[in-house]
Amino acid sequence: MSLAPVLFSLYPRPVRVRWGPDLEAEIRDAGWRGLPDTLAGIAGLWLHPVVWPGASPHRRRLRMTTMAVAVALTCWFASLATVELGGRSARAAGHGPLMSAGTLLILAGLALLAPLPVLRTLGATCRIAVARLAVPAALGAGVVLAVHAGAASEPPVVRALVVSCWWTALALGAVQSCRTIAAAGSQVVPPRAGRLRAGTAFLAAGAASDAAALLGLPPSAGHDPAATVTGLALLAPLAALGLVLRDTRHLPAHE
Repeated sequence: MSLAPVLFSLYPRPVRVRWGPDLEAEIRDAGWRGLPDTLAGIAGLWLHPVVWPGASPHRRRLRMTTMAVAVALTCWFASLATVELGGRSARAAGHGPLMSAGTLLILAGLALLAPLPVLRTLGATCRIAVARLAVPAALGAGVVLAVHAGAASEPPVVRALVVSCWWTALALGAVQSCRTIAAAGSQVVPPRAGRLRAGTAFLAAGAASDAAALLGLPPSAGHDPAATVTGLALLAPLAALGLVLRDTRHLPAHE
């Protein structure tokens, strides 16, 4: 089985559309020796949507917005899961000032980056949002109703099912929120350079605050491997937000 088609499928779609068979042939010619460079190139393209081909200024800003939101929601979900499912010290960090500040900063960043709907296509935008978010919203609402109906007092299997549905709803909601932004396309107005820069900076500050909260647990709290691993893992998406923030300098303020 040739590895070239698999690697080719990992490139962003605009790149595949632009270079198509030529790019796949280049990957095939590089062979196994070129695998590290190919993977590095794929990762670099995903981290820099501003350089993808065939993009209008509108589409370029929308791609960068989607990228920043996706990375921030990944940080939020990982932090929340660690706080809720980790040890006692991780839960204590979740109620501390640093984690609370991180949540507020991420919410502020998301508000700044939210694309504005175009009035004449508002109905189509709403249909896209409903189609993408209906399942996680319904799943989350079902969990809330189950808890209020007394699911917490049910057998452990039932409680585990309810908890699993809750985390599934949160994960799906995060993924589908990004897909909604990407699918809206010309039906929304993405943030311009200044708002994109400010929103991404807020998201980066929020992710840094969450990482600091998990890595800065006092010795008296005891060792919590989950908190340490998540705190270190958050450094990668934090770096990705830094790249998006750097790329905003290439956007003219009047776009």
